[in-house]
Amino acid sequence: MKENLNQIGLVQLGVWLVGEFGEMLVNGSCKNPDGNPIVVDDSEIIETYERILSDHNKKGDRSDIIIMWSLTALSKLSIRIGSSTSMNPENASAAIQQRINKCLKDHTNHINVEIQQRACEFLQILDKKWDNERTGIFEPMPFKGDENMLVDAKDRAALDEDEGDNQLLFGFDAGSGA
Repeated sequence: MKENLNQIGLVQLGVWLVGEFGEMLVNGSCKNPDGNPIVVDDSEIIETYERILSDHNKKGDRSDIIIMWSLTALSKLSIRIGSSTSMNPENASAAIQQRINKCLKDHTNHINVEIQQRACEFLQILDKKWDNERTGIFEPMPFKGDENMLVDAKDRAALDEDEGDNQLLFGFDAGSGA
């Protein structure tokens, strides 16, 4: 994601995933395909979000969604990353919080009023008076679906175009015109 911020679908998915599970990237519980731990610097995660916000600023509706999701993810990351024991001052909790707050403040005057509102609301939640509730507010969203929801009764992918699965999704066969 970080190498190509123009792939909107990939960026949108990445923004959400890192926002929900960013602590796994910094604590080493995330693994690469070889089974080796992946460890990412807290400051590198924030830097990637700063680039995303900058690159998608004033590019239209799809980019506005990326910005809103990024602001949400950054707010969630405020409770998930930022080590109080880090040897690297860029990863210290206060430094991470400061960068997150700056990203939010930068969007309080955005041309899109929904982005403005989201930035202002998150800044309020990051205020000290919300310290006791913040963890509950920014808890990871539980998955509320069937793990097999993207497969039909015959274990075929629901979007497999070669098998006529449009009938499964929309109740008609695209080839018959019905």
